[in-house]
Amino acid sequence: MEDYDFVRRGETVRIDEPPLVASSRKFAHRPAARIVGGWLKIHALYHPGVSPERLARIYYPEQAAAASTPRS
Repeated sequence: MEDYDFVRRGETVRIDEPPLVASSRKFAHRPAARIVGGWLKIHALYHPGVSPERLARIYYPEQAAAASTPRS
């Protein structure tokens, strides 16, 4: 959410080298509408101050579920 916070505050960041490449893995096995909907939900919750830990549990529910599963 740091990038969102930079934009919200009107700050800019410039990275000249090395060239940045975005990964398509996030879109590989989920519909784009679901991903964008998740982004909108996270941003709507971030703005009023929901904790980063809670945002992470919402955005990555699979990881949160795995972390709460007891290990044998």
